[in-house]
Amino acid sequence: MTDIHASTRSTPAAGGLNPMTASLLLGLSMFATGSTGYVAECLLATVSTYILGAAIDQFSLIMAVMMLMMGLAAFLQKYVGERALIEKFVAIEVLLALLIAFAPIGTYWAFGHLPEHFGLVQFGFILAIGLLIGLEIPLIVRINETYAPNLKSNIATVIGADYIGAFLGALVWINLRTAAPLTELSYYLGAVNLLVAGLTFAYFARLMSRPRAIASALALVVTVGALFWGLQATASWTLSIEQKLYDDPITLRETTKFQHIVVTEREIPGHGKDVRIFLNGNLQLSSLDERIYHENLVHPAMAVAASRANVLILGGGDGMALREVLAYDDVRTVTLVDLDPRMIELARSHPTLSRLNEGAFDDARVQTALPTGMTPIGFRDMKLARNADPDNAPTVRVYHVDAERFLRAVPGRYDVIIADLPDPNSIELAKLYSREFYRAVARQLAPGGAMVVQSTSPYHAPAAFHTIGATIEAGGWSTLAYHDNVPSFGDWGYHLAWRGSRNAEMIKRQARQIPDDLSYLTSEKVAANFVFGRGSTVDGQVSTLMRPIVHELYQRYGWRVE
Repeated sequence: MTDIHASTRSTPAAGGLNPMTASLLLGLSMFATGSTGYVAECLLATVSTYILGAAIDQFSLIMAVMMLMMGLAAFLQKYVGERALIEKFVAIEVLLALLIAFAPIGTYWAFGHLPEHFGLVQFGFILAIGLLIGLEIPLIVRINETYAPNLKSNIATVIGADYIGAFLGALVWINLRTAAPLTELSYYLGAVNLLVAGLTFAYFARLMSRPRAIASALALVVTVGALFWGLQATASWTLSIEQKLYDDPITLRETTKFQHIVVTEREIPGHGKDVRIFLNGNLQLSSLDERIYHENLVHPAMAVAASRANVLILGGGDGMALREVLAYDDVRTVTLVDLDPRMIELARSHPTLSRLNEGAFDDARVQTALPTGMTPIGFRDMKLARNADPDNAPTVRVYHVDAERFLRAVPGRYDVIIADLPDPNSIELAKLYSREFYRAVARQLAPGGAMVVQSTSPYHAPAAFHTIGATIEAGGWSTLAYHDNVPSFGDWGYHLAWRGSRNAEMIKRQARQIPDDLSYLTSEKVAANFVFGRGSTVDGQVSTLMRPIVHELYQRYGWRVE
């Protein structure tokens, strides 16, 4: 049969093909592969972020490695012979379909089963996919040379289609990345490359030799079967791999637009059931000791505040902090700001979680009226608890929006502000531990009010802990650090903050005036919690929006044993 570059350079309609149609098909192929190539880079970077954290580091490194391999491929393509370029392009697309489809589940499997060699597997996929993506453009340009011999037209068709495809791929990724687990989305993405290979084969098959055409067709059929098999099996694979990463049986696992939620349960003789919530792989609470954490978080600040009428909770979507706040008869309104609607819906409806938070989201009226432009809450059918007094029950307002955006958009004065936010283990979260953020919070504080900030571990992450304290003070607050042992986490720290003329000794005395019927915390324990051992205090730095040093300190020095 005819070899495309050996015998068709001088023939405008090589092999009976229409040059305009052939060039258009190649341009559309480049458009599709440009889209999938960019999305594949984002997909692999996101998988690495979910597993390892450090989103900026993962995206920067993986994109850089991809660009390196694409550049290397541009050099290597000159050693690719002129014969059978169509078949070679089809082979590249078939390999890309397989690698892109199986890379997320393969990377996840390596994390659970080959932790010591995880990096080899992770970057093995990244290097291979980057190299193949880098070969696509040169091969298409060389193939299209036959049908668009004018260099300017050739570049416009191929390069223009690739860049525009990458742009639209980015838009698709932004809007559809949470439509399904990444380990499933990858198969649909690989299917696009497979479709490109199939259409290219179908149109240019007449230019192939019979053995090569048969080999290409067989490769396409096998790849279709592999992708279909992988898509059907990936859910069970993922559950099996994920279970290996947790000590206790998984009873719930969901990936929302904002995070991956896992709930595990285990019966411990003599202690009852240990229910644990993990967000993006990080432990958020254990039912066996969460009251130690939440009573420490809420009650000292409630005792220090001159009034408790209006309370703001930033984070706390599990409802445990809300449970503690609603124990006070003089609370009139509680505003809870948590980004993820699904977390709050689970806290309200999941039998175990709603039992733990004592129906906190059902124990008051919930208003849905929001300022213009704010994201509405995820449910509108909240009901009063049977024993709630409609006239006296506090009102709980739930906002599903970023905490920093909420402070900018919603004016208000709060007597108690509770920052129950995740640790600053990502740049996105580090902004909620910045000087600018604490200045914004200060503008919402009522006279005589108080704030408490969960501040990670003063033992396991002392540099980050003391930096949080220094940053709060730089935001215009006075602070007192305190800590307690939460068995699931270890030594855990908080910062109690206030504004005005009260001194530390006065705040300590007031903080002890907590209810005497709490499950764990006592007045004497509060006093003891303000005491730190010798050598436990280090100088903190100030973390800002443009220099989030708290994230660097947390990532670099937290939880390290020398």
